[in-house]
Amino acid sequence: MCRWVYFVNTGHGDVNAQLTIDLDDRKMPKPFAIGSHITYTGTFDGQGHKVILNFGNVSTAPVWANFAGTLRNTYFVQCFSNVMEGKVADNNFALIGNCKTAQIENCVFRLRCAD
Repeated sequence: MCRWVYFVNTGHGDVNAQLTIDLDDRKMPKPFAIGSHITYTGTFDGQGHKVILNFGNVSTAPVWANFAGTLRNTYFVQCFSNVMEGKVADNNFALIGNCKTAQIENCVFRLRCAD
């Protein structure tokens, strides 16, 4: 997945992706995030797999800064490990920043706060 993120971030915003396994951002060397210089127009098909996003103490959100593609069949879990005294740090957390004519089909979004 890191190669796909790198490929999209280097100017290939129309590249499709199909997951074959669950992804855990906590175990990836770099955050799962597409930069604001790219509008993603491809199709991201999770094929029923889970994507765990851990925003921790660093703002890596949104995953897609500019999204005009198709997102389907994905179970997203957003984890916040920096919850203190009932409020989240000053980070901006979102899956999609700017949504432009996007199609979102058969997706689940879940928020989980960790100690």
